Amino acid sequence: MAFPSYKEIEIPLLLNIYNRGGEVSSSSCYEPLGREFGLTDEEMSILLPDDSNRPQWNNMVQWARKKLVDYKYLHNAKESGLGIWKLTHEGIKKAESLSTKLDIDYPDDVPETFYEGAVKQIKVNKYERSKTARDKCIDHYGCQCSVCNMDFEKTYGETGKDYIHVHHITPLSEIGERYKLDPVNDLRPVCPNCNAMIHRQKPSLTIEELKVLMTKAQKENESAQSKLTQ
Repeated sequence: MAFPSYKEIEIPLLLNIYNRGGEVSSSSCYEPLGREFGLTDEEMSILLPDDSNRPQWNNMVQWARKKLVDYKYLHNAKESGLGIWKLTHEGIKKAESLSTKLDIDYPDDVPETFYEGAVKQIKVNKYERSKTARDKCIDHYGCQCSVCNMDFEKTYGETGKDYIHVHHITPLSEIGERYKLDPVNDLRPVCPNCNAMIHRQKPSLTIEELKVLMTKAQKENESAQSKLTQ
């Protein structure tokens, strides 16, 4: 089959990064995206005519990534680190708006064993349930944010039911493309705001560190408000 255009790759790439915590290793994106577009191993292995060691598909994904950097949806290499693709605040907002309209890709599961970067994917929309690593995490912890305890259903009613992001405690870029994933020990439900704050600096904050910062800020705000009312 023919390769998709660079433009057609941009949004799937953005959502791929978003659905895996907003920060991934660059090499972990090529194969899952190729599968999403129906490419075979052979098609993804076709080399560029002028470069015997560089697959054409990888080059196309890199160009799509460059456009996302131009749109300010991804940090540049200087900001995120070489080989790491990390969403900006604008990129997170864009992905959030798209994920409410489009089907979301989650990695398919091998019974009771999960691998990040697995090549097989399935389509899951907000009305369906699939026993993926994400579902296992939410089944265990619930849909409340592990940092601020935000509950979308309590706040927004039926619209917010079952909505939450899932945070990788250890970023994929630090583990590698493929590793055995424990949905309970390696993942936590986190709201979009807290997830963005966790990844706002490098190295990323831990959930516990962000809780401390939030508690400190709340106390400072309460103290300031108290002085104003005196």
